[in-house]
Amino acid sequence: MSGLSTTRLAMKRIIAAAILSTSLMTAIKAAGDQSPAPESQLCTTWAGPAFAILDRVSLIYHGTRYPGVTLVSLSTGTISGRIPISKPILSATVLSTKGQLILAIAGDGGINIDRYDTTTLQLLESRTFAGLEATLAIFTPNGANLVGVTRSDRLFKIDTVGSAAPAMAATVTGISSLAMSPKGDIVYLAGDGILTIGLDNLAEIKSAWRERYFIDVDVNPNGHTLAMRSTDNLGEVSYYDAATLAFIKSSIVDAAASPTALAASLLHFSRDGSALYYIQRRSNGRSAGLVELNADSMAVRGSLNGDFFAPPLDDGQGTAWALRGATGSGHDELLAVDNQSLSIKRNLPILDRVNAVDATGCQH
Repeated sequence: MSGLSTTRLAMKRIIAAAILSTSLMTAIKAAGDQSPAPESQLCTTWAGPAFAILDRVSLIYHGTRYPGVTLVSLSTGTISGRIPISKPILSATVLSTKGQLILAIAGDGGINIDRYDTTTLQLLESRTFAGLEATLAIFTPNGANLVGVTRSDRLFKIDTVGSAAPAMAATVTGISSLAMSPKGDIVYLAGDGILTIGLDNLAEIKSAWRERYFIDVDVNPNGHTLAMRSTDNLGEVSYYDAATLAFIKSSIVDAAASPTALAASLLHFSRDGSALYYIQRRSNGRSAGLVELNADSMAVRGSLNGDFFAPPLDDGQGTAWALRGATGSGHDELLAVDNQSLSIKRNLPILDRVNAVDATGCQH
C-alpha cells in the first residue's frame, strides 16, 4: 500500500471514530440522565446542536447536560420544556404547519421514529425499524423520509408516514456527512469523493473527486451550490456545483484549523442562502469561534469568539440564533445576532426553570 493510501486509510479511521463518538455522546452522558450531578460536574455546559426555530418564538435543540430535546424561549432564554432521551439522536425536523417535532433515534438494534407535539412536547407516535443500526441519517424537508447509512455501509430510506419496509441500496463506503437538497429529492454524500443519490430509487446520479476525502457538506437553499471541506486542508471551504459536481472556488477560512476540525456539521448556509457559517475548532476540541462568510464572494463578514455548539439558525427575518458555551461558572448563552454581520443584538443566559437549575447545571 502506498504512503498516500496508508495516510488516507488512517485519516478515514480517525474520522469514523469521530463520527461514532459524536453520535454516541448523548448515550454516554445519559448514564445519570435526570439524577443530580456530582459537585465536580456542576457548572459544565450542556447545550447541543440547534434543531429548529418555532414560529420565531422558541428554539428546539439537543442537550447533552440533560440528554434529550429542550425548548427555550427566544424572548427570555428560559427553558419551558424538555424531552429526556437517553439514546443518540440521528436527525430531527420540525413540521411547523402540523406542530410536530420528528426525531430519528438510534435504539438498540434499530431506529425509532418518534413524533412529538411542539406545544405540549407529548409523544404522539413512535415507530421502530428493527435491524437498522445507523451512523448517519437525515430527514427530507417534509419529514416523509429518513435517509441514512448503516454501520455496515448500506444506504437506506425509511418511509416515516407509510407502512412500506425500509428500502436498501448498494454499499457506500467511507461516508462522513450527509446533506439534503431543498426539494428533498437528492441526498449528497461526502466521504471518498462526492456522491449524489436520487431519493426515488436510491440510485446513484453522479460521483466525482474520488481522490479526495470530504468530511463536511451543506447545500445552499438555492439548490445550486455545495459547500464542502476535505482532509486536504481542514480550514479550507470549497464550493462545487450541485448538479455537475464541478469545482467552483475555495477560500481559507481557518488557517489554524486543528485535527479536531475533522468533525462534520461545522458548515451551514443561512435560510436565504446569502451567508455561510463556519465553526472553528481547536486542539482541545472546543470551538474558538464562529465565522460568517458572504455566500457569494466567500469574504468574511463577521466573527465571534467563544465555544459555539453548532452553526446558528436564522429566523428569516434578519436574525440568527446561536448557542455559546459558558465560561467559568457562568451560563450558557443564547445569542441573537444580525445575519449579515454577526453583530450581537441580544445576549440571553439560558435559564432552566424546569429543574430549578440554570443551563450549565449550576444550582441556585
